[in-house]
Amino acid sequence: MPGPLSRDLGVADYNGDGLEESSDIYWEGVADFYGRLREELGQHRVLTANMDWNFLNFINGANQEGLARPSDPWNEVSRTVNEMLTWQRLSPLPFVSIAFVQYLTNQEDLLFVQMHRLLNGYSACLGMAAGMKLGDGLEELTRVELFKGVENQPHWLGKSFGEPKRPATLTANLLGNRSPTGGWEDMIPNMVPKRGVLKQEGDELVLRAEGKQVGFLTLDLFFDLKQNTDFVVYLDVMSGGNEQEIVTREIMKPIVSVKYETGPIRTRISNVDFTFESFYVRGAEKGERVKFSLRFQEWDDVRFRSIAVHAAPDTLACEFENGVVLVNPSLEDETLDLTTIFPGRSGYKHLKAADPSGLDKIDVKYNPQVRQAMDINNGQEVNDPKKLEVLQRNSVFLIANRSTVDDEPTTSPTSPPTTINTNSPTLPPTSIATKITVVPTTKPSSRPATTPTTGPTEERTTSPTTPPTAPSCVDESGKHQIHKKNRRKKCAWLKKKNGKHLAKNCGTADFEITPLGRACPATCNNCS
Repeated sequence: MPGPLSRDLGVADYNGDGLEESSDIYWEGVADFYGRLREELGQHRVLTANMDWNFLNFINGANQEGLARPSDPWNEVSRTVNEMLTWQRLSPLPFVSIAFVQYLTNQEDLLFVQMHRLLNGYSACLGMAAGMKLGDGLEELTRVELFKGVENQPHWLGKSFGEPKRPATLTANLLGNRSPTGGWEDMIPNMVPKRGVLKQEGDELVLRAEGKQVGFLTLDLFFDLKQNTDFVVYLDVMSGGNEQEIVTREIMKPIVSVKYETGPIRTRISNVDFTFESFYVRGAEKGERVKFSLRFQEWDDVRFRSIAVHAAPDTLACEFENGVVLVNPSLEDETLDLTTIFPGRSGYKHLKAADPSGLDKIDVKYNPQVRQAMDINNGQEVNDPKKLEVLQRNSVFLIANRSTVDDEPTTSPTSPPTTINTNSPTLPPTSIATKITVVPTTKPSSRPATTPTTGPTEERTTSPTTPPTAPSCVDESGKHQIHKKNRRKKCAWLKKKNGKHLAKNCGTADFEITPLGRACPATCNNCS
């Protein structure tokens, strides 16, 4: 149900009376539509749409056209990672989503199989269904990971062990580490708030606004990049506020003080639970006191359980009962140590792929993709689990000794074991995969070779808060109705020009206005 249901149309004549009304009327209609649709479907039927955050209680998940966007199969993949993990934490409904490769540029088309393998890896790690090509030849190679190669076994990975691990957390935190007692005093010198102050409350660091002002509540992070490198910023974060409903707010697109190949994107946090958010930057130039500005919508507190910056790509490492999946979104190949990421697992073996039907009919321009697919899925054992190479913008599916979820100790999904090798040594011939050299015209310099470092000494986790169910309202007849989630309050229109309203005051700050078509902050009226 994409399109108009998730689009604010701004001022229009919604009821046909010849007068313009605010979009409040439109959104009330959307809420009513979702409510009636869910009531008709019941709680055991699946409803997918866009990531419509105002209607978490009605929608099971998303139709993810393209890994990031319909025309973006790799660049802004952090958007999908953040949104899917946050949605699963906040929505009380069973999570059901599907992702598929949509549009490829001419250059990306030369990586046709690789782009599908990358999507397959992210889909497995995020609990999404992967769109599948049904043809033979090249399309047959896009299904290898989904069906365990020549064994043709669907759902072969088994149950997931939880949210993806982030191997980057095993490298040094460029902001410094928490003190042995859990304090933030050693890190705070590398953080500068704007329009607010930082306060320690227990184990948490709180960014608190100094009143409502023009601009955004901001936290600037400062760190050194000794060489050109990828880096990732991780936040374990939630919003303050005492609303009875789930209310989300955006962290705007961060501002980075150095040049980069591809940059970070905005994300979303809520008042209900801490979520793990990532901001990934590829190919950043080296610099001292690099500034990374986090700007928050609205003025409620922002609470942090952890803040970290790592000079490493935002790789994912995902564990299942019958195997593991490694995903590398970087434009550089990455070498991972399976023994530290997945302690207790062993017997790693590559899937076995067979020559696809119609091999002789595949266009010769795809020959590098065919060779890469066969090399990655060669059916051989992993000779050195400490040095598994995952090629750029790629994923690897490995068979492993069987382990059940109950066998594993409970660990933080963002704190894999203790060390990782970020160099890229050459692997033995049995583990080498063909490298495809079709990459963006400007490729970032390699990350510096570093000695393996251990992550922060202390990791704190708390049990996720169960999202509240939608409150009920009682109308004048005494009938209970599903509350219109995140109802918008009425706004004062500003700046008339030629008889038309150009913007409206949402009351978020003195003199601050919201552009035409943007809704005011949510309120919940007349509900108990």
